[in-house]
Amino acid sequence: MGQEATNIAEAMRDAIEQHPIPIIGKQDITCTASFGIASKMTNSDTLKELLVHADKALYRAKEMGRNRVQNFQESA
Repeated sequence: MGQEATNIAEAMRDAIEQHPIPIIGKQDITCTASFGIASKMTNSDTLKELLVHADKALYRAKEMGRNRVQNFQESA
């Protein structure tokens, strides 16, 4: 499900983690990101439904420890 989207999100997540933000006179700040991915499963899926599914996947990623990519699963 959405393997290309998963690969892109994983690359973005890794890039964010690997490039700390320099702060003048202070310690660099390391940032992380979580992504929720939803794929259109049927022709009746609407954009609103996809956004709801992606949001559920994002919150699942945060529940599982953050800094991760999570695909939406109907049972999640």
